[in-house]
Amino acid sequence: MTFNELNCKLMKAHVLMGVGTGIGAALAEAYGLRSPLIIGVLTGLLFSMHAYRPCVKVLIAEYKRLKSKQEQEDEKKDIS
Repeated sequence: MTFNELNCKLMKAHVLMGVGTGIGAALAEAYGLRSPLIIGVLTGLLFSMHAYRPCVKVLIAEYKRLKSKQEQEDEKKDIS
């Protein structure tokens, strides 16, 4: 996944999070629930979870790759 694709997916996830939060808060207000913001955020997470998951996986894989690369470079320095 390229940086542009990752950026696009993250932007889509943020938009879905915002839409879900708005819908959840509106529903909580309509039904008279006590904490519409919390319900809105949870609904937003539910809306955007499928979009965030692949982005997080890519970021974790990249972190592991960079960490192993750094460890290999450190080992080469120790050997020299």
